[in-house]
Amino acid sequence: MPNVVVAIHIVVDGMIEAVLYGDHVLAGEPIGSIKGLNLLTIEARLAVERNSLQVELQRVEEYYRVWTELRIGGTWNDRGFV
Repeated sequence: MPNVVVAIHIVVDGMIEAVLYGDHVLAGEPIGSIKGLNLLTIEARLAVERNSLQVELQRVEEYYRVWTELRIGGTWNDRGFV
């Protein structure tokens, strides 16, 4: 059983997406600096946020494309609006 543990959560859009857990139970030494782990979680959060924004942008672009086609009188076939 470890005496000290570290748990760093990754929050994206106000929700916890992941928790990074660490301990030194096998080494039997105190946990040192966690600055590197904090930087890692910041990078991970930014990557998840970027991906989320890309997905949302694709959704909005598709919505706009369909809306534009409907507005200018496009026709529908099995491939979508043409």
